[in-house]
Amino acid sequence: MDASITPLINIVFLLLLFFIVVGSLSTMELRGTLPESNTERLADIQGDVLVMNANGMIFWKNRQVTLGELEESFQQSASGPDRIVLQADREVTTGHLIPLLEALQRQGIASRIMVTAAAGSPNG
Repeated sequence: MDASITPLINIVFLLLLFFIVVGSLSTMELRGTLPESNTERLADIQGDVLVMNANGMIFWKNRQVTLGELEESFQQSASGPDRIVLQADREVTTGHLIPLLEALQRQGIASRIMVTAAAGSPNG
């Protein structure tokens, strides 16, 4: 009797682990710590928001995407975004940021706005 229940118990534990991992990933915080800037505050920043976290992961429309998927998304849409608002964490390396900026340039996105935190602000 024990031998026939063991695989069932294994499957139940695997499902439990799966849902624990998926549940923790779905509550990830998409905001990062913004770099500081001494420039004046823009009154209204309008545009589609693109987020890059400290690990270099890209989030577009609240969904994690790769650089290739992002470019495909822009190519498939009839009229791609005119302006991108980029929120990159201050810990992002140039090795992650430059390929993203080059991809945006290849897609013909004329306006790229980099969001920063004001110097001395709690987010900065």
